[in-house]
Amino acid sequence: MAFDYDEHEDIEVDDNYVSSLCSEAVRELEVMFGPAEFYIRAENSGEDSYTLNIMYNGKAAEFDDDELQQIYAYIGQEYKEVKLTGINIQSW
Repeated sequence: MAFDYDEHEDIEVDDNYVSSLCSEAVRELEVMFGPAEFYIRAENSGEDSYTLNIMYNGKAAEFDDDELQQIYAYIGQEYKEVKLTGINIQSW
């Protein structure tokens, strides 16, 4: 019988873990979308849930609907262990 290892199985979802995801997501989104300069902050909404605020430099990049869907899909995958109550994407 093969052992099926899930690297995320024993993850404790807390503010430190979510903060580390934010840092990783910034790096990945900047690779995906070049000069957009992302900033991501998670706010604890209580009861172990979080609201994600994703900000980007609007002078450096604009996103069409397809690109926004790519961002939402990436966030959904990256934050799959985290209970998200909302995702706000806006430029500064």
